[in-house]
Amino acid sequence: MSVRAADLVSDHGGDAREGSDRAALDGFFGRVGFFDHLVLALSGGEGGGEFASLDLQALRRGFEAKFWPQMQVAQASLVGLRRGGSRPRRRRGSSPNRLESSLRDELVARKKLRTRRSS
Repeated sequence: MSVRAADLVSDHGGDAREGSDRAALDGFFGRVGFFDHLVLALSGGEGGGEFASLDLQALRRGFEAKFWPQMQVAQASLVGLRRGGSRPRRRRGSSPNRLESSLRDELVARKKLRTRRSS
């Protein structure tokens, strides 16, 4: 079954955009306003296959085509991403560059939510 991204997001209140055009992304997120969650599903379409025979140059191209656009979209989205949405919360005094701290905070928040739901 083949599903176009534009069809999928129009049915569920989302939007499909090109991830490599920073100016267009900045304009888009500037128009969107505030939102709670961002789902990224970008693919370069290269680099798959059996590990033993994997074409490493194709893998490199696939990585470049997927990783950097995702970073660019995530960075551009920060202007409207509400605190408490997809953005990891961090403790006061922790470094914003510490992924470990952000992930730990997210796990603690999820544990609290599960505890509240089960009570």
